[in-house]
Amino acid sequence: MDAFRNQIAQALVEITSQNPATIKDAEARLKSWEHSPRFYPVLQDVFIDKSFPADVRLLAVIHLKNGVDRYWRKTSRNALSEEDKQAIQSRLLENFNEPSRQIAVQNSVLISRVARWSNDSAWPDLLPSLARLIVGVATLSLPQRTAEHHTIEQNAMYCLHLIIKTQCSRTLAINRRALQQVSPALLGEVLKIYNTRVYEFFATIQTGQAHAAMDALREVRFALKIIRRLL
Repeated sequence: MDAFRNQIAQALVEITSQNPATIKDAEARLKSWEHSPRFYPVLQDVFIDKSFPADVRLLAVIHLKNGVDRYWRKTSRNALSEEDKQAIQSRLLENFNEPSRQIAVQNSVLISRVARWSNDSAWPDLLPSLARLIVGVATLSLPQRTAEHHTIEQNAMYCLHLIIKTQCSRTLAINRRALQQVSPALLGEVLKIYNTRVYEFFATIQTGQAHAAMDALREVRFALKIIRRLL
């Protein structure tokens, strides 16, 4: 690890301590680095790195999400550099195998915020890329799917739901048109997943496979949320 990454990781570790003085000092150090080049890409690196404790990784993704809210827009004071934004954006779809529900939720919120503050031209392949990722996992047969496949599908579908929800709330006609253009293809793919998971739910519940039935039911729920928004 480089020195700056070490410093940021150490500060995050110290914030999780029980010592108020240590926490205060570590928070002040993080605050002082907010406008430093690479600060937010390094936070992303820490939260993706599963060798760190979960509470440290959760802090890293929350700080990254808050930074995106404050500094992603070009008009923001102390806006992120294009280099830092590209570094962050290039890795946003890498972590859907995240087993921690708290971290996975924050990661999905982070991606939806980047989608919100980016021009459609800055990330034109976001929805198609996310759809391909979901379909690639969802089309595996039930015996082929592992617990990690279910985690990826559920996290990615929740993320897709948040992005669509965010895009629906945008007021400019050009932004709404961008979503309308991809909605028919997205709707078709999500409907296929919905139908397959409904069938799997009844099939697995009848054979006593409670865990598989719950996975199918969670995926049905996410599919319904997405279908509602697209319609």
